[in-house]
Amino acid sequence: MYNADGNPHFEFGKRFRNTIRMCPFDSTLMIGGFGNLSKGEMDLWSLDSLKEIGSGKAPCATRIEWSACGRYMLTCTLYERLKVDNGF
Repeated sequence: MYNADGNPHFEFGKRFRNTIRMCPFDSTLMIGGFGNLSKGEMDLWSLDSLKEIGSGKAPCATRIEWSACGRYMLTCTLYERLKVDNGF
């Protein structure tokens, strides 16, 4: 994470990640690695305390979104990208 001047402010660890999703209702951030990158590993961070608050796995996930209430994450495997292991 960088400050307004473009200087490094905080590093969320040195892991292979390609997806970021911010919870629309609070300061929770999901950083994950999907596809061939990291086999669906997700890290949840609190932006208030800048600490990791949880982790999870969603192997083969092709779509990741927060639920309407902001309490859960929905991951699914969509047919157009992956022809097997479809589910949610």
